[in-house]
Amino acid sequence: YLKSEDWAVSETLEFMEGFFAAVVLMLFLKLLGAI
Repeated sequence: YLKSEDWAVSETLEFMEGFFAAVVLMLFLKLLGAI
């Protein structure tokens, strides 16, 4: 039970990490476009 829960947590963290990276990249590109 704990193993599957840990798996779900790690999957969620990986998703959040990827989402955060995408947002940062988008903001960075917007910044470059503004310059």
